[in-house]
Amino acid sequence: MKINTSVFLLKQEYSSIDDAFVDKTNVLEGNGCRIYITSRVCNLPAWSGVVQKFLPEGEGRNILHSASSGAIIALKVKNRVMALSFASGRYNLDQNKMEDRFGLKTCLNMQTSDKFRNLKIQSLEVNGVQKLESRSSWSEMNDFSINIENEMIKSVTGQVDDEWFGKNISGFDSLSIKIDFENCDINAVCEKLLDAYYSDDYKRQYDFIDKIFPVNKKSVLKKLDEELFQKIRNHDENVWMCIPDFLDWENVEYIKYLDDEEEDDVRIEKFYEVIDGDENKTIDFLKKSYIKCYSSEGKCLYKQNAYYCSTAEVHLGNESYILNNAKWYSISTDFEKELDLLDEDIQNNSEIYSSVGLPACTCDKEEDYNNECALSPDFDLWDQQLVDRIEVCDLWSKRKEFIHVKKYSSSAVLSHLFLQGLVSATRLCQSKNFRQKVEQKGVKENLFTSGKMFASVDAFHAKDYSVKFAIISKDVQKFRLPRFSLISYRQTKRNIEDMGYTVGIIKIQKEKPVE
Repeated sequence: MKINTSVFLLKQEYSSIDDAFVDKTNVLEGNGCRIYITSRVCNLPAWSGVVQKFLPEGEGRNILHSASSGAIIALKVKNRVMALSFASGRYNLDQNKMEDRFGLKTCLNMQTSDKFRNLKIQSLEVNGVQKLESRSSWSEMNDFSINIENEMIKSVTGQVDDEWFGKNISGFDSLSIKIDFENCDINAVCEKLLDAYYSDDYKRQYDFIDKIFPVNKKSVLKKLDEELFQKIRNHDENVWMCIPDFLDWENVEYIKYLDDEEEDDVRIEKFYEVIDGDENKTIDFLKKSYIKCYSSEGKCLYKQNAYYCSTAEVHLGNESYILNNAKWYSISTDFEKELDLLDEDIQNNSEIYSSVGLPACTCDKEEDYNNECALSPDFDLWDQQLVDRIEVCDLWSKRKEFIHVKKYSSSAVLSHLFLQGLVSATRLCQSKNFRQKVEQKGVKENLFTSGKMFASVDAFHAKDYSVKFAIISKDVQKFRLPRFSLISYRQTKRNIEDMGYTVGIIKIQKEKPVE
């Protein structure tokens, strides 16, 4: 009989078997291992009273009693500590000491058919949308709708062909597997699982899982928060703040934080002033300091703590991490280098607003800026002009550029900007019917002042056009996209360029209005 088992691996720095347990008082000495057993007394479940009302008096009560028990077997295997958990026993395991993604790597290395039954997937976008994809039959990973450039795998369920184990295997941090304990040696089983974890075989097809993944261990999160706050004390440029969520900025009159002064934006420098010289302040200061947006009537439209509004890049040892929407993520060295190259390219090769005939931005609202730009004969205003519920662009340039404009903000806002550009570019490239509607809209609304978009709606050549993302920033010299925006831009740029367009970023200087 094969028994459902959850297998955990302790991090390498924990060499004592007892390190595995939260409560060590009930741990027993076993044969070459340590054992924890838990059992709970029989209790009536909360809903039993409802059922009893419909039972004849005195009947069924004993059946309704429930109890649960569980166990952990922890042992040393090749100088590592492994823990095998049964039922509720896992609740006495110290999760902060467990190896990240032990189950995922082991599962990918052990599964034999390169086919899967389900995948748990999380988007790398700011809001981190999660989804579970299941298939009615075993399918290759390519048959699942996972975008390896913009999503990460949380767990997989695959197949294994080994007489010691059941057919199915799944895992993320822990490994879920059925083990035939009657016909195998527990030490040999653990050695096989540990060897599978150490193997690099998964990298032949699934190396993308190492790019980026969430940090869940409390001990690491604590260190990252401490390093973040120290960086703020040091005025480190790799930490910045902004409103991370979508707002109707037209209704926002002013922002308040730390004091009663009315501000037009979130300035991390204001936090420097409060933190400097106060050694008693910790990361809790950010978590308890709120940033609020108000309407002209004084109504609070938005409230979020400063920690949530912070974005940061932190290094601990040889590992790199990014903070986004109050969540920490670990990023691989190779992927970080790839993003650094893209960041460098944006720094060096992005166009400055003046070089393409755009003015600096002295407006609070993007709509007003777009209207100002359209006063020039070189640009047509397409802001809020929807065709099939799609905004073609904000500005159309006589240089055949579809320009999408947005104020510098969080990854969520900028990722939305890039998505708008991708959707528009795709529809223009693929649909003659869409191009005809754009042409009709332009003529009807008298939008074409700098020349029509298409020589002919029948023949569209993307190579003749550019898609530009114009981002309004307070300091174009220090302009940097947040890491998650870089990830989003990287994929968007590739997709649009694959259609034939030229893609780029325009930096627009935000200046104070001239009084």
